[in-house]
Amino acid sequence: MAELELCKEYVEGNSRPEAPLLLAKGIKSKKSDLLTVIESLGGYLTSTVTKTRCKATELLSDILCNVCCPMVPNVLPQEDVHYLVTFYCARLCERTEVHPPALKGLHAMVCAQDLSEDSISTVAQTALREVYVQSMGQAVRLMVFEMVQMFLFKYTAAVKRLGSEFVLGVIKAVDGEKDPRNLTVVFSFIPVLAQHLELGALTEDLFEVVACYFPIDFVPPPDDPFPITQDDLIGGLRRCLTATPSFAQYCVPLVLEKLTSDLHSAKMDALLTLVWKYGCLEWEHGVFGVGVKVFGIGIWVFGMGAWVFGIGVGCLVWEYGCLEWVFGMGAWVFGIRAAGGSVFGEAGLMPHIEQLWACIRKRPQEEYSGVGVKLVVPSCQLLLAVAMAADPACVQVVGEVVPVLVQRVSQSQPGQGKLLMELVANFAAVSRQFTVDDVANPLEPYKDLLLHTVLSTLGGDQLELKGPALRLGKCVCTMLSGNDVRRLADDRAVTYQYPIVSV
Repeated sequence: MAELELCKEYVEGNSRPEAPLLLAKGIKSKKSDLLTVIESLGGYLTSTVTKTRCKATELLSDILCNVCCPMVPNVLPQEDVHYLVTFYCARLCERTEVHPPALKGLHAMVCAQDLSEDSISTVAQTALREVYVQSMGQAVRLMVFEMVQMFLFKYTAAVKRLGSEFVLGVIKAVDGEKDPRNLTVVFSFIPVLAQHLELGALTEDLFEVVACYFPIDFVPPPDDPFPITQDDLIGGLRRCLTATPSFAQYCVPLVLEKLTSDLHSAKMDALLTLVWKYGCLEWEHGVFGVGVKVFGIGIWVFGMGAWVFGIGVGCLVWEYGCLEWVFGMGAWVFGIRAAGGSVFGEAGLMPHIEQLWACIRKRPQEEYSGVGVKLVVPSCQLLLAVAMAADPACVQVVGEVVPVLVQRVSQSQPGQGKLLMELVANFAAVSRQFTVDDVANPLEPYKDLLLHTVLSTLGGDQLELKGPALRLGKCVCTMLSGNDVRRLADDRAVTYQYPIVSV
């Protein structure tokens, strides 16, 4: 009788807010049971008055929320769970006013009970088909997204059976979501959805439903009680955009487009997505297969050329990992060129590979022939990464870049010589790291020029150049033969302050 009185007072609005807690406490202490409570609510749960039916359903759901706990799962018998799932799914087919309390009860069971695959399929189908999620309040939408999260993380086999119906339902539920609390959950399950279910014709739709948030523009209010940061959302979205190889054809053009944005934050986000070790960089190492490699040309030109060089912030190349991507790209390009391209010949990629190499070769002539030096550093850093990627790259890049840099040293303005000399020394150091069979050191044809530069610098009065000159001299000395040393010793035209053996 106590259960009946509590239920009656709560549903009829006689101000008993503690009723759900008291009824749940009785169930957990075994003084009552869920069946007795449902029988007490029977007339209210089937009432033709929508408000009464909603109130009764809300009470039942609140009781379940207090009884079911994820920390102590499977409190309810499976038979009760089955009937409750059937009841709540029937409520979802009614008026929208009943949807929030019904979803609350389903959420409690999905998160705290081990449901059968049939029950999961029924809940997923009904909730995603009957509920217009975006018309609900934030808390209700969050419950739906947390259920989808549980479906994908815990009941993957069940949702796989639903196939494209489940994917379409998720797309409709997520489309238009704006609350960062909800997006945090959405961004956590979209990669799982993309990786474990066959997307088929819905691939672009799923990608677009999250791509509309790129780049993230979110600044939490100073008094925000929820610990959600912009970095949390950026990281979650990045995992979504790079979740599956089938997103490549949409993601890479999106990133390249944002690299040309007028907003510095958009450019930065695009660049970080490009070089993220689990994103585009990983795709370039084989996850996407051969066909998508064609995007490498656009990535190089836009990502490394139009953006980095265009705004002259070369430090970002080092600071945010672009060189890691360039290193991988260089290894891939020059590995194919060294093998003659036989593996990829049928795919028609060799023209693109040659075009990429032409972009790389063209950079020194464009950048180093001008009077400005501020772009030389990022240019050389990129080319150093390429040179370090593979032996053929080292031979071609070092052989073309170093003579140009050496010529610039002698023509440099005050304060620029040290920078250029350090770059020459860096390229010389890279040339010593590889030994190509039957191929001489790429600096061999220029050793006289380099040695003359070293000795002239050491004998000069510019103290700031002597350090990098010594580094360069150490590399040059490894290429000298006995005849070279004797020739230099007999050459009275060369004068310097330090004996060559000390270099």
